[in-house]
Amino acid sequence: MKTRLTGMSIPGQFGRFFEMRLCYHASGNSLAAHALRKPQQGVLMNKIAPGVTLPAVAGGPLRGILRRVTAYSAVLALADFMFGAVYVSVLLARDLPPAQLGILFGISTAFSVLIEAPSGAVADKYGHRRLMSAGLLIWALALAILSVAATWALVLVGLLMWTAGMALQSGTTAPIVVASAPESDRVILFDVLMRRASVARWVGSSLGAGVVFALGDWVPGGVVIGIAAGVIAVLGLLVPLVFPSSTPQPELDMQSVFRSMLGWSRRREVVPLIIATIASGLSVTVIVVTWQPVLSPGLDLRLNGLLLMALTLAAAMGSLLSKALHEVDAAEMSLLAFAMIAAGLAISSLVAGGALVGYLLAEFGLGLSMVGIGKWQHLEFSDELRNTLYSTLATVGLCAALVANSALGILWQQVGLPVTVLVFAVAVAGLSVVVGTLRKLAPS
Repeated sequence: MKTRLTGMSIPGQFGRFFEMRLCYHASGNSLAAHALRKPQQGVLMNKIAPGVTLPAVAGGPLRGILRRVTAYSAVLALADFMFGAVYVSVLLARDLPPAQLGILFGISTAFSVLIEAPSGAVADKYGHRRLMSAGLLIWALALAILSVAATWALVLVGLLMWTAGMALQSGTTAPIVVASAPESDRVILFDVLMRRASVARWVGSSLGAGVVFALGDWVPGGVVIGIAAGVIAVLGLLVPLVFPSSTPQPELDMQSVFRSMLGWSRRREVVPLIIATIASGLSVTVIVVTWQPVLSPGLDLRLNGLLLMALTLAAAMGSLLSKALHEVDAAEMSLLAFAMIAAGLAISSLVAGGALVGYLLAEFGLGLSMVGIGKWQHLEFSDELRNTLYSTLATVGLCAALVANSALGILWQQVGLPVTVLVFAVAVAGLSVVVGTLRKLAPS
């Protein structure tokens, strides 16, 4: 059976996009007070002093953990991309109607929102390494089910387990790193961590595309999914052996946590970050959904593989650019990335023969935005509610993707794909202007 490379799914993409969560250390009785306290590394302190580098703040143990997190991010992205490249085609080949699959995907995406919202607090309460290992093993089992599933009921079980596993493990790497670093070194640590993890994920995704491209017609799509499941299962089993544990907090009061989460999200200085997260959701959605029909409408397997490798490498280069911009404010870096995304999408729609250049520029900007907005988020979070606040923004991003996906489909049918892509380019640019304006008006 032929395997066809398709775009990564929206839930999977956001699982990677919002991958970084950090732990907090506070008793359940004081969460509300800590949540409303401005973190010491706030938005006005998120620039790195000239000449400050990782060797100045990181010792040997921290460097070792960073290397393991980088390798983990790359291998997980490779396996996830192998699955994302073929699973739709595999399920369609098993005589599951597209309409039925669409309903199942919608159910699993809605379920991912429900799981993501409380997952940060759950990780803080029961321990991050424990949730990382459990999430990976559930994810692997889900892919194993999907590799052989031939009925809608079994597919639904696999999809629900897939989204649950991703939600449980998606933000558990950063707490392990942060626990090994002094609080005074957080700014440079976030810069290095976000850049390394983002570059690793894009390179891993590109390698995943290359693997599927190389396998081509030689290996059935179900076997490709099974291989991905095996890789993720191995990661889940290795987690307790290669990562130190974070301290569980079984005394946390979940109701207090969620009240604090809502209070934080209403703060004036946080609103620009929330809007920037929405802009990221729109950016990811339009790029993931439209690249294939724009650049390869004929669904040629080998061309798709080459395009995916080129696009993911462009995103990796964008993430790598953040190293040269490490002294730039994280919010300003994000706005620069959004400008690149909007410009790339506009070029692909307005310039004859400019589709490939436009999407490469948009992917470049997407890679830079993942570093910028990830760093911005963590610099705004307080340590005491870091995981919970991460989940808040992850849920915002998922909801934005759901709305954008629906709007994109409607616009595509009514006005055509080029105009639809242009509308999203304008939307990303407009949200960027709003973010920049609100940051100037926000209290210090």
